[in-house]
Amino acid sequence: MRVIQMGGITRRNFVKGSTATAAAIALGNDTPVAGQSAKPLSGLCYSPYRDGQNPNWGPYPTIDQIAEDLRILQPATERIRTFGVDRSLKEIPRLCSQYGYESYPGAWISKDDSANQQSLQQLIQVGPQQSVKLLIVGSEALFRADITDLNQLIGYVKQVRNATGLPVSTAEPWHIWQYNPSLVDNSDAILANIHPYWEGISISGAAWYVIDKVNQLRQSYPNKKIIVSETGWPSAESAIPEKLPRAEITGWPKYSRELGISKDVASADNQKKFIEDFVKIAWQNNVDYFLFEAFDEAWKTGSAVEAHWGLLYSDGRPKPAMQSVATFSGTRTSQQSKSPAADQTGCVVATAVYGSYEHPKVRIIRHFRDNDLERIPLGQKFIEWYYSGHGMRTANFVKEKIPSAIPAIRLVLDGGVAAYKRIKKL
Repeated sequence: MRVIQMGGITRRNFVKGSTATAAAIALGNDTPVAGQSAKPLSGLCYSPYRDGQNPNWGPYPTIDQIAEDLRILQPATERIRTFGVDRSLKEIPRLCSQYGYESYPGAWISKDDSANQQSLQQLIQVGPQQSVKLLIVGSEALFRADITDLNQLIGYVKQVRNATGLPVSTAEPWHIWQYNPSLVDNSDAILANIHPYWEGISISGAAWYVIDKVNQLRQSYPNKKIIVSETGWPSAESAIPEKLPRAEITGWPKYSRELGISKDVASADNQKKFIEDFVKIAWQNNVDYFLFEAFDEAWKTGSAVEAHWGLLYSDGRPKPAMQSVATFSGTRTSQQSKSPAADQTGCVVATAVYGSYEHPKVRIIRHFRDNDLERIPLGQKFIEWYYSGHGMRTANFVKEKIPSAIPAIRLVLDGGVAAYKRIKKL
């Protein structure tokens, strides 16, 4: 997420004497101030993973699918923010140039420095694309405590800036920027994630809450350009109960996510109210932003709401939140199949046994895979082995050769799911 004044990040708007000032020149002064763009939305966070796709083990979006998405989003915005530059995602800045977008590509930063270096090199490689306006090193890496040394992240930012000469920043919740001026000084803009839903804010005041935090940052850093890099509201909840992460960064104030989620539910009506309110007052207050996010993403099973932040459903149909705000061009025509024969990510054996990718017990098994098994080395090796083709071959063997064994396999899986739910209090 997990999510301000952008209006063209011009050289005169950066902190005097900042180590980041020289790179800021590359942003120029031709980007419209919020509200002056010909498109109704300042920007959209975009991740291209469709139903049945997964960034951890595939399958992955095709270039044609990404191009289709960009055509769908064209009437709504001129700016796209992304969260990775690996595999087909590295083609997004090039496609943004082709379709007339400005792009803000991001490299995913984790606890693994060697993986981070690979991501940084991929980010550097997309820098020359015409669409690129700012490069983003990580998304909430400090907040998640994947990076616990602030100087390490600053070093990454400097590394990319020195290699490209382009403006570079990172995206973090607003409070991390507020209490870490050295991060501000070494970044070409403040990219602040502000999520009222996660901070216990009522829907009635949620949009203004974002503006208040922007103004707080403006007061603290009056000469630094500020962008809301994520904000939004989920439209629904899934079967998995909400489990909130906690910030444990020594010496920094804990995120107000400690207060719990908003008392107002995730719903289409509340998403609609937030988006309509926020887009209007953001324009009135010269606040630039990236709404989180463009499409629903079914692979996100870490919490009850993670899969439902999209302004469009996963098939590309606009949600009610967009009815009076923006229009889009068509829907997705090449949605990834969820059938066991085509889906290499959907717990294929369990899907074959229960008969549906969306069966409640298959969802629990996916939750176990994504939130427990994937976090231990042995589990990661099993997942890699399973999705290399062994899982699909096993599923096909069960269905075609020993269908009489399905009730017994289901009984075993039922027991495992029940035990997991008891342990996790689901």
